[in-house]
This record gives sequence, C-alpha cells and structure tokens, in this order.
Amino acid sequence: MPTCASCKREISRSFHVAFQGETLVFDSFACAARHLAPRCPTCGCVVTGQGVDAPDGPFCSAGCEEEALGLERETLLAADSWLTVVDRARERREGGRVGWILLWVLGVPLPVLLVLYALRGCT
Repeated sequence: MPTCASCKREISRSFHVAFQGETLVFDSFACAARHLAPRCPTCGCVVTGQGVDAPDGPFCSAGCEEEALGLERETLLAADSWLTVVDRARERREGGRVGWILLWVLGVPLPVLLVLYALRGCT
C-alpha cells in the first residue's frame, strides 16, 4: 500500500501529484496542501489562500509582511494618504478642462470663454 507523503499513513485510496520533477502520493487534499503550500516566513503558518506576495516570499497577511520588513503601520498609512492627496490635486487641476472644451464645442464664443476664464480661472 502507498504511504502519504505528508502524514506517513498507509492508505488504500490515494492520489498522485507531480511536483518539481517527482511524484508524491497523498490521501487527502488537506495533506497535499499542508505539504506543498509555502509557509509564511514570519509566523510559519501554511499559506493556502491568496496571501501577500512579496519579493521575500509569500506572507499570510499584510501584518506579517510589515513585521518582516520592519515597517510601521503609520508609515504605510501616511504614504497611502499622501498618494490620495496627490490624486485629488491632480483631479482638481484637470477637472475643469473638459468643461471649457464642452462650452466651446456647444458654441459659446471664444471671447466670452476668455472673460470667464480670467474671472474664474481654469478650475
């Protein structure tokens, strides 16, 4: 009888998995996942879900990745909020251009648009 590669039990009903050039025998999907899935380098748990993919290896969660990289949560939140501020400023800067073009296409005379632009600005 074949022996499970993970739990080492002898089993009558098994399935075979070809992995990295060798064929392994398992008795259940749980044993196959436990044996073949990567482990989180921070806490050592088996990463069977999506996890967080990083150059240092797959982590089970963002918290483990932060701990491994030595980043503080406040630093990550500050970087995220800074990107949000930059995105909002860009939207404000580019938001009025379409309106001016639309007014010109609809037939508003160019001198009227220039006066409105001088009074209100581009935004």
